[in-house]
Amino acid sequence: MFHHAGIAVRDPERSVRFYREALGFREAGRWTLGGETIVFLERDDVRLELVSPADRPPSDSFHLAFATADVEGDAKRLVRAGAVLREGPRALENGWILAFLQGPDGEWIELLCTER
Repeated sequence: MFHHAGIAVRDPERSVRFYREALGFREAGRWTLGGETIVFLERDDVRLELVSPADRPPSDSFHLAFATADVEGDAKRLVRAGAVLREGPRALENGWILAFLQGPDGEWIELLCTER
């Protein structure tokens, strides 16, 4: 069973603020392990682990996907919080609408609406 996704971040405070303000996460725990600061964030049944220091950049293929009924509105909210819109919003052939953004540490964030 899936538990969480972990991402490397350069500035944990900036990332906590971004995910709290832009996506409604709350901090669920914080500790130091092996010289790294680890912060767990939660929203509903979704957990993110922010790991700092980030010795390597995030992978271009890894992304966090969030379901939403309002891709355009949520994309605007993320941009106001510091994300960079990279693609979309656009409709796919199957009717889904999506957008791709990059968060404060270059992590890819997908917003997806599968409702028709």
